[in-house]
Amino acid sequence: MKTGDNHEVGFYLMVVFLLVFLVFLFVRPAEKKKSLTGPAAIAVDSKKFLGDFPIDFGNGLDDFIVDKNTEVQSGEFFYNTLRIKKGVFTIKKINQFGQLIIHAREKIIVEKDGLIDLSGKGLTKGGENFKSAGGGGSHGGRGGTGDCLNKPRLKYMGEGLNKLFTFGEGGGLPNDIKNQEGASGGGLLIIEAPQIIIDGVIVNDGLSGTKNGGGGGAGGKIIILTNKITIRGKILARGGRGGNAFVQGAGGGGGGIVVINQPLSDEVKKHIDVSGGRFGKALDLYSGCDGTSGDDGKLVILK
Repeated sequence: MKTGDNHEVGFYLMVVFLLVFLVFLFVRPAEKKKSLTGPAAIAVDSKKFLGDFPIDFGNGLDDFIVDKNTEVQSGEFFYNTLRIKKGVFTIKKINQFGQLIIHAREKIIVEKDGLIDLSGKGLTKGGENFKSAGGGGSHGGRGGTGDCLNKPRLKYMGEGLNKLFTFGEGGGLPNDIKNQEGASGGGLLIIEAPQIIIDGVIVNDGLSGTKNGGGGGAGGKIIILTNKITIRGKILARGGRGGNAFVQGAGGGGGGIVVINQPLSDEVKKHIDVSGGRFGKALDLYSGCDGTSGDDGKLVILK
């Protein structure tokens, strides 16, 4: 073989190697499409789920109107009517168990420019259900992995479906790095009123992981107890996205849990999203790998 032929073969081999590298680098699983019909509903016995927690609209006398960004202490509140006209209504997170429990004697209204947001008000770091370096937190759905070895994920029992007071779990960090926190999960929101109208947004998402490969936080829990509900806006309890890293992408957070004590039509279910968080990407996929996405959460209808 002539010297020129050797150079030509070497050039073609280099081109093939480069093409293979680019395929590994850029070809990834397609984005998981959001369901067009909304999440499937699970029927759960009301007495079993609520336990000693009563459906109590309270005896609040004062109306409370939110017309700008408003932050209150984590805790329990009693109103006659709560109206979120515009701005964000949220809580101060003073520990890992951020919760907002609202009782209204007449009604709760979230207008189209109003937002109740408890995203990231839940647990931090990986918890007992899923503790893996860079793994996503779990709650209604199991968090994704951040492990190139594709080890089986730890068994997840779905405790949030059997207990009232649960929170979105925080995402893990690579190699369990100490003195740092994974992305926080969503908090706990309970709203009770004879009539509830949602034209705006109620959101309780897990936060997305850090750029150094932190796992996404799991979606939180939203519980709605009412005699009559109208949903024209959105109810969101989604898992956070896994963080990107050079070698290993992190796992996405599992979806949260939405609990409602009234039947919902298929059309109304389209306004509810409990999807799991998207996986984090490995920037050098040739020597590493992406994480995996979190599983979708749950829509629970109490009967």
